[in-house]
Amino acid sequence: IGDALIVLPLIASLAKKYPEDTFTILTNERFESLIDIMPSNVKFKTMIAKSQKGLFRGLSFSIRKKLYAWRMKSFIKSFDKIAFLQYDAVEDKMYKMILNNKWNIQTAITDETEFLSEVRILNKCNDGLSMIKLHQKTLSEVGYKDIVPTSDSSKIKQRNADKLFNSLGID
Repeated sequence: IGDALIVLPLIASLAKKYPEDTFTILTNERFESLIDIMPSNVKFKTMIAKSQKGLFRGLSFSIRKKLYAWRMKSFIKSFDKIAFLQYDAVEDKMYKMILNNKWNIQTAITDETEFLSEVRILNKCNDGLSMIKLHQKTLSEVGYKDIVPTSDSSKIKQRNADKLFNSLGID
């Protein structure tokens, strides 16, 4: 949850600075309820998730995953820039699909290696490096420079906190 939520103020600032662009966030379905706190040029596209219950959840997930990959192929081609702020199995497949098909899509990936390095942690992380700074660097690589994360808490304060927390799976 933290990885997804920490980046929202950065994306909100990006969308405000570039109102002529549309930004699509590929995220877990439980964050879809946060779309109303984002600028209007931000869209959420939910990823598939394995069901927590059910006899055939593994089989169902495998089928849905194949259909999702097929739909993603046409979805990805609609972009001219993709910034992978989190790079996991899904993002790796998307990136390889872009490279293998030689699509003309500008890409950048947040490299967490330095942030998570053992040397850095042993030095008590006193270098001033943050995930936000790494994400800002990634966004600058696709042409979005000088993005400073800001948030407008008034939109969150207007919401029912219990309902919001429940939708995010937070007790």
